[in-house]
Order: sequence, then C-alpha cells, then structure tokens
Amino acid sequence: MGFTRLARSSTGRIGRQLVSVSILDMATRLAAQAFLAALPLLLAIASLTPPAVRRELVATLRLQLGSSGPVLTQVDEVYRGGETAQTWGAIGVLVALLSATALSRALQRLCERSWHLPRSGLRTVAWRWAVWLLVWIAVLVLQGTLRGGFGAGPALGIPLQLAAAVLMWWWTQHLLLGGRVAWLPLLPGALLTGAGVVAYSAVSGIWLPRSLELSVERYGPLGSVFTVLTWLIGFFAIVAGGIAVGYVLAHDDLLRTRLGLPGAPPESAASPAGSLAGSPAGGDAARRGADDRDAMEPTTRGQRWSARASLAAGAAAVLVLVVFAGLRTLGLLAVGLAGLAVTAAALWWVLTRRGAWRLLAGLLALAAPVWIVVAYTRAHLAWVAALAGALLVIAVGAGRRALPRSDGPAGTAEHPAPRVRHPVLIMNPRSGGGKVGRFGLREKAEALGARVLLLEGPGEVDVTELARKAAAEGADLLGVAGGDGTQALVADVAASLGIPFLVVPAGTRNHFALDLGLDRADPAKALDALRDGVLLRVDLGRAGPHPFVNNVSFGAYAEVVQSPSYRDDKTRTTLELLPDLLVGHQGARLAATAGDTALSGSQALLVSNNPYGTGDIAGLGRRARMDGGELGVVGVKVSGAVQAAGLLRGRRAAGLTRVTAREVVVDADRERIPVGVDGEALLLSVPVRCEARPGALSVLVPRDRPGTPRPLPRPDWRRIARLALPAAPGRTR
Repeated sequence: MGFTRLARSSTGRIGRQLVSVSILDMATRLAAQAFLAALPLLLAIASLTPPAVRRELVATLRLQLGSSGPVLTQVDEVYRGGETAQTWGAIGVLVALLSATALSRALQRLCERSWHLPRSGLRTVAWRWAVWLLVWIAVLVLQGTLRGGFGAGPALGIPLQLAAAVLMWWWTQHLLLGGRVAWLPLLPGALLTGAGVVAYSAVSGIWLPRSLELSVERYGPLGSVFTVLTWLIGFFAIVAGGIAVGYVLAHDDLLRTRLGLPGAPPESAASPAGSLAGSPAGGDAARRGADDRDAMEPTTRGQRWSARASLAAGAAAVLVLVVFAGLRTLGLLAVGLAGLAVTAAALWWVLTRRGAWRLLAGLLALAAPVWIVVAYTRAHLAWVAALAGALLVIAVGAGRRALPRSDGPAGTAEHPAPRVRHPVLIMNPRSGGGKVGRFGLREKAEALGARVLLLEGPGEVDVTELARKAAAEGADLLGVAGGDGTQALVADVAASLGIPFLVVPAGTRNHFALDLGLDRADPAKALDALRDGVLLRVDLGRAGPHPFVNNVSFGAYAEVVQSPSYRDDKTRTTLELLPDLLVGHQGARLAATAGDTALSGSQALLVSNNPYGTGDIAGLGRRARMDGGELGVVGVKVSGAVQAAGLLRGRRAAGLTRVTAREVVVDADRERIPVGVDGEALLLSVPVRCEARPGALSVLVPRDRPGTPRPLPRPDWRRIARLALPAAPGRTR
C-alpha cells in the first residue's frame, strides 16, 4: 500500500523532473564525452599499469563486447604492443587524463541540475573530477572479476556487481556535489542507477557483440563507432534518469523525513540556506514560473489526454526508428535531410537560372524526393520512415491541441452595431470570375434595403470618388463586393467619415474577409449583417497615400507584378524576370527600418496590417486578430542555394526576418520603386512610409459567422509533459 501511494504521488513530478533535466540531451552529451575519453584512457592504462591490470581490463571488455570481434582485436593489439609507454610518455598520459575529466564535469552538471543546485566554483571541484576519474578506472578494471564472483560464479558475482554499482553511484553523487547534499538523500538515486546500469550491462552483453560484428561488416570501422555511441547513450540515459528520479523519490512524503530532509522540498525553499539541496539556478526558476502559470490555467480532461497521446506518439516514433532501423536511423535521418536540402536548393536554381540550367534544376528538384523514396525502399526502411513520420505528425498535432490557447490572441472584440437605414454597396461584377452574378448578390442586397452601385462602364471608375458621392447623398454604411484592393479604397473612405463598412467576399482570394471570420464559400452570407450584425473595430494600414487592409509588398514580387505582361501570362513572366531580380541585382536595393530593426538587402519585403500567424513554415498563415495596432514585417534575404535550403528551418532561418512595428520606412537606391498594395501594382516615391492606424475602421459583420479560430500554439514539450503528468493534489510544482 505504501509503495503504491509513493508511486502515484511521484509520477507527475518524475515526468517533470526528467523534462527539466533534459534527460536525452544530457545522455547524449555524457555519451559523447565518454566516447572521446575512452581511447586516451585505454592508452593511458596501457602505459602506466602492469600486464596483470591490462589483462583484467581486457577480460572486462570481453564480457561486454564478446569473446571476439574487431573492437576487442584492436584493444588486444594496443595492449600487447610494447611501444605504447614509450610513444606516449608521462606528458601524453597527463594530457589524456586531464582531457578525460570532461566526463567528470558533465556528470557533475547532471547531479547539480537533478538536485537544482548552482554550479560549484572551479577551485572547489577540480580535484574531485580527477579523483572520480581514477576511481572509475579502478572499478572498470575490476568489473570482470566482480561479475565472475572472484571465481565463485554468477550467484555471487551478480550481487557483488550490484553492490559495487550502487556504492559507486552513491559516492559519485556525494563527491561531485561537493558534500552539499547529505549521504542518505542520495541513496534512492544510487539504488536506481546501480540497478539500472547492471541490468543494462547484462542485457546488452547479449546483443552488443553481434551488433558490433554486423555494423563492421556493413559499414566498416565507422559502424563500430555508431554502435558504441548508441550503447553509451542508452547507458547514460539510465544514469541520468536514475539520479534525476532519485531526487523526486527522496523528497516524497514517505521518504523525506526518514532520509533527514527538511519539511519542504527544495523547489519551494526561499533561499539556498533553507535546504540541503540549495536553490535552483535561474533557468530552473524560470521553468517553475512557467509551471505556476500552467497550474493557474484551467485544463480539461481532453487536453490532458491529448498531451499524453502526444508524448506517447513521440516516444513511439523514436522507438520505431531505434527498434526497426537501429544504427541505420542516423542514415535514415541524413538521407531525408539531405534530400530536403537538395530539393530546396534546386528550387532556388529554378527561380534564378534560365534555359538548360533551369531544366536541369527542375529535374533535380523532382529527382531528390524520388531518390529519398528509392533509398528508403532499397534499405527496407520506407515503411519505417512513413510510420515514424506519421507518429511525429500525430505527436505534434496532439501536443498543439493539448496546450491552452490563452497565450495566443483572443480575436477581435465585438461591439453592438448601430441601426443602418441607408446602406450603399459597391459591386464589381467582374471580380472573382463573376461572383456577383453567380451568387445573386445584387438582388439579395436590394431585398435587404441596400442601394447597389455596379462598377461598369466604358472606362475606369474612380471607386474612391464613387464612395464619397454615395456618402454625401446620405449613405450611413458603405460596403464592397469585390477584391481586396477595392475593399481597401472604400474602407478608407468609410473610416475617414466614421461610418460602418461591410465586406462581401466576392473577390478571388478575399484574405481580408478570411481574417474577419467571414464565410468565403458563400459571399451572400455576409449580407446577413444588414439584418443581425455586430461591429468589429479593426486597424487600417497606409503606405504613403494609399490605404491597405492586407499587406504591401516590396522587392521581387512587386517588380514582377509591375510588368505589363504579368496579367496575360503570370507564370512565364515570373520565371523570366526572377533571375535578374534575385541574383542579377536589377531590381531596387531595399533598406527598411521597422521600429528599432534595420533590414537591408532584402529581395522581398512584406508589410502587413497586423502580423500573420505561425501556422506555416514562414509564418504567413492567418491573422488571428485585426486590432493589434501593429504592422507585421517579413523580410527575405537569400544569397545562394545553401541559404535557400536554410529556409526549411522556418522562422529560425538566417535569411528570414520577422518583426512588428507601428511604423515601417522603406528606402531604396531609386527615386521610385514598384510596390504591390493589396495586390495592386503601383509606383511610389521613396521613402515609402507605412503606418498602422489602430481601430480606424468599423466593420459590420454577421453575428452568426464562421469566425477566426484562435491560433494553435507552437509545440512546447515541457508544457506538454506537465499537462500529461499533472502534479498530485497538495503538491507544489
């Protein structure tokens, strides 16, 4: 009963402790340090110790690696050679031992992070690194003798090996923590770690020798490196997990008083003097602040199960790769990443080359994904990659759904709508392929009491003048059924006169309507706002004298749409002009200032009315709200294929800049530059000043509409783990 209660009360804290310690990251670091220290230590032992000690070490390695094999053969050759001591000398041995203390330092950091302690001073711990290393070498040499029970066999050998492992890791923690934690609280971690490493060594003694042989047969000497590294990562994952979980168990109610710890766990201590474990470092304090924030957020049972499903799917993806691909997992990842990078680079060449080079680049962009599939299929790993990829997609999707969405914008606030008596709607019958006629928008609007003005005639119609004339004749609402460019012009008139504005999504893309939460599939539903509507007070943007509701583009795209041939053949014109604009430097050289951020040399610059969300690779999804009072700025600067491939990193790409500002000033090395304002091609004098006009426009929308979904948060695996493993009642985080 007591053990069951202990397990249940500690489960949540164990999960959060493992996440806090970053167990996999820590295990990888320790494995790398151990691998780099192994060869110098083996050579040092060969140089300094008598033959009997060398034979003991070879016997230990034989138990772990098998009675024969390429790795053991190499060790035998080193230890049988008589030139090692003469070759190395005293200085070489000393340098090898000093470099190997990096493993001691990494272990010390693991112990400090597990016990939430600040780093120790160099003078305090430097000698401890060397002492631990020497004792560890001695224990390693004796492992073969211990496992054999000094000749008595496994019946005595296994208990001896277990006792030695527990004592070793108990002493290790106390030594590397500098005595800041008493002996007894360290015992649970020592028991877990000792038992874990003994069991791991016994089990791996079955598969490791065969795995080494297969790796060398398939990949040569490099295969043994991957196998040993994989084994070391598993070994140190057990070490890191044992020490980290030992901290949690030592502070559980059932054990704390028996182990001599104070009444409150160190996480809640006010000062380092208040507990044996001291106070956590600043990073740990910040994480506990996030814990407290999550504790105050209401979470549903569905969120908690989504978090658990996310962690389970992620773990299953890793397990699938490790179990079914083994060491080939590294090759699997390398092939996939290389293929993606080649595809991105080839697409860059398609955009920046002409003629035969463009054709070859296009073929390469098509061939790279095919090569990935063929490589996976020939290695019989296609199904492994597909299954692992599907599990990762599930993990990310479930994790994003599990996280509370209160971190994101709450959406544009609604306000009561005034009664509209004389609405006037301006409709473009050609917009969106004739949506005005196809959806019967004119007839439906007139049936609701609106006056409809059609944009038709022998010449260009001045939309702004038409809207002002309608307002002068008594219109108390202006609306547009057309594209975003027309929407912006009439919206500016409505904002200047202080009357509501109605958006009917009858254009081609209707981005403004999308971000207002309107139904783009049925434009007629927007007219329901005339019967039962609410007001949204949203921002307007202005680029020089021109208003915009969506965005203003500078650089390559603006140069392309400025071409007279663009409307007749968009694809051909784009492919013809882009090489000169992207690498030929024929376009204007831009220099922009967004608040305190300077952007220079960008080939493409986008200034948006409120920043776009983070739903895709570049962060150009939807705008969750339209009343943030800021402009979003995205700059792209790519100088070659390598940087183009780097754009796969999304928001972290070196060539991508994302900022927000109330005002953006764009200058160039020319007097006038092409600008795309809500898709309309213009030529503006520099500098072009873009500014946000917060709450300038009142938009009338139907009360019953699809709305704008709150954006899903980016995956935060620490928070997902805390949701999956909540704290027990009455326990602090």
